[in-house]
Amino acid sequence: MYGRGLPTNTVTQRQLGEIVMANPWVARNPFMSLWLSVANSAANTLRAHAMVEAERQFGKAMIQATNAWLSLWSGAAEPFPVPRRTRGRR
Repeated sequence: MYGRGLPTNTVTQRQLGEIVMANPWVARNPFMSLWLSVANSAANTLRAHAMVEAERQFGKAMIQATNAWLSLWSGAAEPFPVPRRTRGRR
């Protein structure tokens, strides 16, 4: 009774003798299907490369931020200047 989601007492357009036309915008087109498959594949590849690059840049930024905080709190922000050796007078 509820197998296809329609009540059993409905009459379809074909049973009434009306001509049912297929919608040309939703018809299967192998060339468009192939083109869309290639386009989706290229878009997914581009998205994957962008995600890898974003993760790489995020990792670099985290390392730099961590090093900056550690050097700030450990007192190594500015190292002491190394005294230069001077030549003795002759």
